[in-house]
Amino acid sequence: MTQAEATRALLAAYEQQRAANRQEEARRAEQVTARDPQVAALLRERAQGLARTLQAACAAPDRAAAIAQAFERRLGEIRDALRGVLAAQGLPPDYLEPVYRCPLCRDTGSVGEPVSRWCGCFRQRLLPLLYSDADMAALAEENFDAFTLDIFPDDPLPGGPLSQRATMARLRDLCLAYAEAFPACEPRNLLFYGPSGLGKTFLMNCIIQRALARGYAAQRTTASKLVEHMRRYHHNGEGAEAYAQLANVPLLAIDDLGAEPMIENVTIVYLLELMGERMAAHRHTLLSTNLPPKKLQEAYSERLTSRLLDTRNTRILQFAGRDVRLWRAASG
Repeated sequence: MTQAEATRALLAAYEQQRAANRQEEARRAEQVTARDPQVAALLRERAQGLARTLQAACAAPDRAAAIAQAFERRLGEIRDALRGVLAAQGLPPDYLEPVYRCPLCRDTGSVGEPVSRWCGCFRQRLLPLLYSDADMAALAEENFDAFTLDIFPDDPLPGGPLSQRATMARLRDLCLAYAEAFPACEPRNLLFYGPSGLGKTFLMNCIIQRALARGYAAQRTTASKLVEHMRRYHHNGEGAEAYAQLANVPLLAIDDLGAEPMIENVTIVYLLELMGERMAAHRHTLLSTNLPPKKLQEAYSERLTSRLLDTRNTRILQFAGRDVRLWRAASG
């Protein structure tokens, strides 16, 4: 199940829950009203009071504060009257209050203003669905909690005072700070480059997983899969929804840039379009590549690399050292 599919399925489930909540509220109101008919008038006044108060305040703006205070007093009176009825019927005092499973999001799945993010209850249900998707499966194990420095060599790197382990500690801290600050992190984009086996993909996955866990929409893919989406979209219009998701998701990670096939009128054209759209909309993008900046400039057009390597929008992080897998195999 893709992220878009999982999100849609959960949002539909939340809509069904809100419908069930409304049914339960109506059932409770009917139950209490059947025993005490005056409750119907109180509930009707409570439901209509806000709209009437807003109308009155708009009609007489100089009296808006006094009108609002009067409404608050009347709401208190209605609340006390309803609680008295409920106590007489042996019911809890909140029996006629709105029904929610989650009081934080009121069963909408999202919280936060002005930037909305997924509620904790929504994330708890969404993450297992996302981890079942092939592109996101690694996030279940590749996250900051699972990151360990012990797997990196601790001897100094050639030409510098720091070891590979110390360098990775610095890079981990930078990535963690980015993930915790998202979406207020600057610059918006990160470009990881260096040979294979140095932890680029792992740290990229760490950022995506932390953003998801904090309630923000994020997606990862490989450059090869991205180009395949673009190829189908270019030739027969398939995958328009997938392409729109990649263009619009707040945080997108593209792994292994430079390993994708170079398809004429597709690869560079659509990568340029995608990055242009994301930058114009101030969305955040993570990229990893085995190619150093000079090789990127040789492989792609100047217009594309000027976007990828623009340090006003992108922080470039170099990974160096020995392939961790080969080092562990040799030392183990």
